[in-house]
Amino acid sequence: MQQDPLQKVHNQLLAVQNALEASGVGFWSILGNDNIECDTTARGLLGLTPSDRLNDLSDFLLRIEESQHETFLDALDAARSDNQELKLTLRLEKPTGVAATGLQFSARICHLPGESEPCLCGLLQPLPKSSIEVEKRSEDALAEVRSANAELANFASIASHDM
Repeated sequence: MQQDPLQKVHNQLLAVQNALEASGVGFWSILGNDNIECDTTARGLLGLTPSDRLNDLSDFLLRIEESQHETFLDALDAARSDNQELKLTLRLEKPTGVAATGLQFSARICHLPGESEPCLCGLLQPLPKSSIEVEKRSEDALAEVRSANAELANFASIASHDM
């Protein structure tokens, strides 16, 4: 017996949803008006309860470390304007403000039937705590090197004036 094409698509969608849940990977999308939609797994990865919703991009930004807001927004703009794939590792903030974990965000522009504007659709994948700690230590070390270089340049400028 042949399966109805609509039923076949529905079954495939359910199968993909089950596979994502089983792997701990969440689905998310940002619509043209900056509304964000997430499945239950993505909400859990972001520290939300199943009934919680992200209303818009500003709600989402509260979930990631403030130092990474500009990086995320720049990548979002590039994905939207240049049709580039968005692929970022972001550290999250718990509602209490304590760093929780990191996620790999990946997405690309989708043109969905019936939607006037394209949306950004993608996946959230949890990262091991160790990889986030290494990335944070590397960023901190780089900031220290930049600060030391600035101090050294300032010292060299003062010393050359004194000579």
